[in-house]
This record gives sequence, C-alpha cells and structure tokens, in this order.
Amino acid sequence: FANLLGGTYQGGTVQFTPDGNSLLSPTGNRISVVDLVQGRVSTLPPENRRDVAVLALSSDGRLLLSVDREGHSLLINFIRGSVLCRINFKVVVRSARWSPDVEWLAVTKGRRLQLWRAPRLELGWQFVPHRTLGGHLDDIVDIAWAPSSLFLATSSKDMTVR
Repeated sequence: FANLLGGTYQGGTVQFTPDGNSLLSPTGNRISVVDLVQGRVSTLPPENRRDVAVLALSSDGRLLLSVDREGHSLLINFIRGSVLCRINFKVVVRSARWSPDVEWLAVTKGRRLQLWRAPRLELGWQFVPHRTLGGHLDDIVDIAWAPSSLFLATSSKDMTVR
C-alpha cells in the first residue's frame, strides 16, 4: 500500500467514497484523496494531532470522521474540507462506522462499543452519546451495520461476533 498511496502511508483504514471514484487514505496526520478516474491526489486541509488511524465516511459522502492513534478525532465536512467539531474519545479507537441512514455513529473503545447520535446543525455539530454496549472478552476490532440501520454486529480479538 505504501507504494500506491505514498511513502508517508503508515497504516490505518482506507475508505472509498460512495460513488467509488475516490479513495481516502491517512497520510501522516492528514487525509489524502486519490481520484481514481482523473489519476490525481489531493490532501484535505484539516490536520489531526497525531497520525490518522481510523477513517469513517458517511454513506451520503458528507461527513468524515478522522481519528488519530490516541483517540482525538475531527468531524470534517468532506465536501468543503472544513472541521465541524472535535472530540476526544480518550482511548485508542480501532474502528468507527456511520449507520447507513447517517443517524448513528458506532465507535469501538476497547471491549466496549459506543453509540453516538450523528452530529447535526440542530445540535451545533456536537456529538451526543446514546449508549455504551459490552459483551466481548477482548478488544473490538470491527463494526458492521445492517442496511436498515436497525442492527449492528461487532467482531473482537476473542474471535466472537455479537
């Protein structure tokens, strides 16, 4: 991947845009957007405190969550490239996913999963915690939403899916 995405790619999640024409990749503490049609690379202006570890782009392609290796995150308006909100999750985040209807955000925090209401203009672009769920014996590594946004599944290092 480092040969494809550049020498500063040091791991982290990569994300396709909903139309499939662009690829988002963490490049140090910033995010690079690779236009697969035009063959161009651009970098979004916002910078995280540390190297980016997790990217989560909403299904409508408007909101981008960028989380660094220490749990500090930025909510970015992907279309304009501007920061809407900052939040510190206070732990290492291994995965984050928007629900398909963009009403919820699920974030892993060790063995727990936190559900947040999606930030909206009416809320002042602030994250509102909804619920924390547990049940795994080891760290959660991935999240998957059902297409209806009614159910989600988590997978853990303890080799269970809940």
